[in-house]
Amino acid sequence: MIDNLKLNIRAITLAENLMGAAFSDFDFSDDETNTTLLYAMAVSGSDSLFTLNTFKVLMGSKKQSDRIFKQAEKAMAYMAQFQKAVEKSANPDDKTPTLRVGELATYIIIHGGLDAKYVMFDMDVHELPLYIKALESKKREQMEERRLWTWFSILPHVDSKKLKEPSDLITFPWEADAKRQENLAKLEADEDRFNKFIKTEGGING
Repeated sequence: MIDNLKLNIRAITLAENLMGAAFSDFDFSDDETNTTLLYAMAVSGSDSLFTLNTFKVLMGSKKQSDRIFKQAEKAMAYMAQFQKAVEKSANPDDKTPTLRVGELATYIIIHGGLDAKYVMFDMDVHELPLYIKALESKKREQMEERRLWTWFSILPHVDSKKLKEPSDLITFPWEADAKRQENLAKLEADEDRFNKFIKTEGGING
């Protein structure tokens, strides 16, 4: 008998492996997808192991399936309150694969040094983005610090006019994005000033 369902990261990882897809790409209108996720939740909440086929047999019992669905609804309701709307890419040609929850969990375990048992069994799914954001911020700071010291060390040996600041040595992707946004903002401001100029008496149409 299944008495406990857990929608933790281990459950989602199991479901992703069985479905061969990222959790965010699951089609919850599909019965097989829902059954697979329920099975993964049941395994994560159980002290014993059983197969997906065994679980499907158990779901054939109305009493057991009603119990499972009731527990699943509670777990889903808990997780849903933390969910935020995620905008899909506006570019229909964007073929960037969606990262799986299991891959993200592995990333913070290996690179962040978090306890694997805590991440897989105790961490709430909605906490993942917070850890990843903090880890990425720490990683950027380390890379920028290493670049700064490299810049200082080679500065006496190169033309300082060519390396005025650390970013002249190497520009990181996030800095390039920020620079593009800054240039775009300047361009829009210049365009706005130009448009105002040509509409004034002293402008071209004056």
